[in-house]
Amino acid sequence: KKFAALFILAVFIATTAVAENASTWLKAKDGFPKAEKAKKLILVDVYTNGELVQKLDRDVLSKPEVQNYISKNFIAIKLDAEDQASRVTVSGNDLNYAELSAAYGVTGFPSTLFLESN
Repeated sequence: KKFAALFILAVFIATTAVAENASTWLKAKDGFPKAEKAKKLILVDVYTNGELVQKLDRDVLSKPEVQNYISKNFIAIKLDAEDQASRVTVSGNDLNYAELSAAYGVTGFPSTLFLESN
């Protein structure tokens, strides 16, 4: 019974941590307009499904202190550099997420961009 209770507690804590992490990050189509309206700096995590991307998420971006800092100081956007279906308008240009990643000159993953709200 003790093992089962500890297992359930561990699953609950892990699920809560993932949910908190996910709530900090927005998709580009939501994040860019929000940042422009709020006049807030933007932090963009440009990612693919690579091993280094997972390591950055696991070892850095999931830390509560990092999440708190990011949410206080930035509009945080996750940008899937391989997504050719999702679209966003940035600076008057309608681009899919892969095109936007390329437009910012991203060639390695993960990459982090720091942008002004406009």
